[in-house]
Amino acid sequence: EGKWTSFKMITKGVKNEANCKKCPKTIKIIEEALGNNLANFGFGFRYFSVLQPDSIIKAHTGNNKK
Repeated sequence: EGKWTSFKMITKGVKNEANCKKCPKTIKIIEEALGNNLANFGFGFRYFSVLQPDSIIKAHTGNNKK
């Protein structure tokens, strides 16, 4: 319940330059850890989950919404 969005830094191996500029330390760590493999690790996605106030995360597994 509530609103859950994401702050995407890398999508399918492609950097969102505007968002990466907002988090320079984080993207530096990601790039140092993954090198040129941004698209090959974790399906190429790196993001922060953003929960709005009073949101609740119900018990779940994966992205299947069951």
